[in-house]
Amino acid sequence: MITDTFAGVAPASAAAFIGMELIGLMVGVAIILALYPDAGDRADDVVVPHEH
Repeated sequence: MITDTFAGVAPASAAAFIGMELIGLMVGVAIILALYPDAGDRADDVVVPHEH
C-alpha cells in the first residue's frame, strides 16, 4: 500500500508496524544476549573511570 505519509506507513497499519518493531527489538536483544552472555559482567572492564 503506497501512502503519502512521511514514514510511508498507513495510519491503519501503524499498530502492526509498531508491534513488528517491538518483536524485532526482542529478537535483536535475544541474539545479543545469546552471542555475548557475559557482556554485563565485562562492561566494568571497558568503562574507564575519570575524575570531574
